[in-house]
Amino acid sequence: MSYAKMIHDYIDGGLDSTNEQAMFALLSESDDLRHEFNSQFKMHLAAQEDMSQIAPPIHVTNAIFAGLGMAVPANMVQSPTSSIKRFLNRFSPAILLLLFFGALGWGLVEYQKNLDLESKLAMSNGKSSNNIPMMSSYSNDDVAANGSNNNGNSINKDASGNSAFSGNSNNTNRNNVNSFYNSQANSNSGPGNQSAQNNYNLASGNLQNSRNSGMNNHIEGSMIQSDKNFARNAMFGSSHNANSSSQFGNSISMNGGLSNFQLISANSMIGSKWHIQVSNLQSAYTAPSFDNSNLQSPNGSWSAAYMYSLNDYSTIGLVGGVESFNQDFKTSDGLHYLQSPELIWLAASYRYTAKDWLVPHYFYPYAQLSAGGTSVGPITKGQVGFVWNMFATVNINAGVEGGLLFYNVNGNIHNSRKFGFTSGVTIGF
Repeated sequence: MSYAKMIHDYIDGGLDSTNEQAMFALLSESDDLRHEFNSQFKMHLAAQEDMSQIAPPIHVTNAIFAGLGMAVPANMVQSPTSSIKRFLNRFSPAILLLLFFGALGWGLVEYQKNLDLESKLAMSNGKSSNNIPMMSSYSNDDVAANGSNNNGNSINKDASGNSAFSGNSNNTNRNNVNSFYNSQANSNSGPGNQSAQNNYNLASGNLQNSRNSGMNNHIEGSMIQSDKNFARNAMFGSSHNANSSSQFGNSISMNGGLSNFQLISANSMIGSKWHIQVSNLQSAYTAPSFDNSNLQSPNGSWSAAYMYSLNDYSTIGLVGGVESFNQDFKTSDGLHYLQSPELIWLAASYRYTAKDWLVPHYFYPYAQLSAGGTSVGPITKGQVGFVWNMFATVNINAGVEGGLLFYNVNGNIHNSRKFGFTSGVTIGF
């Protein structure tokens, strides 16, 4: 065993007791051995001090120790942010599953709530339709007592002199009542007039009760409509005109135009104002390109965003994540660096979703642009892809993403480029 190797193993604590005794026995006899021991011990102290302050590129460290015949295997060196990487590699599947099943449960609850709302509105509309409200005014002259009206209704007398009403079903109930009892009043005389008048008064009272019932139905329908709109706004974050057709279909209208119930589908688009978005990027292309397998820095990335919907199509917010970028540059003293550090980045983001394309509100394209910075320089990102709306508050997206990082080395601007496939989950609330 050489003196240099023996001293190195002793400093690192890897020298056995036999060789240790032999080394100390030789130190008192050899000046060269003492000089080598002092040199390596000082270099060891300097290396410890430097490592506590800076983290030089791995390939430079390997080159130094390789020149001494003591190269450190690359897989033994951990990057400064390796703890983040290890955490993501270990727990990211569990985190994604937790988010997915949490969103799934939330979506099912919202789905059931909306079904209950639709059922309530449908039942209320069915009860109201059994008693059609009549809100318009009427006149006794609408139907002539001894003739036909404009809709083909006529008054006929039977053998006893009583009047009978016949006509098509398009006439309103008030015309039926007026024409029948007006005819009774005109065709009877003497004591029968009093009976006819009583019948007419009774019919008028019933007609007034029908009007009051119509008013109650109208008020009840309006209250239900308000409750429905409130529930829709709370769930989807938008309001709609109660007198217009529903954007999502399933429109139910009461006769007379008093109310227009609009039932929305539980599997409609996300209308929430706030969104949490989690994404992963797997890079298929990086530039500058070199073999970074020994750098312990993957080319994947994770990001999370907090977004706000301006309208049904535009969303803005903040997005941040952890990502590695290949860097290839030379310093002013001529050192050539190849590294792939993991950087934490933060950016402002804008997202546009074309919800009316392809399968509206269920499967549609999107585009997103982000611009921000890292600890070494600015970063820009862009992605396009497709969105699948699983539930009213859960989206799954998949597409492609490109990223560009700029950094300054001794006044020279360099850049790193990435392109790959991205996927993620968006939860609205």
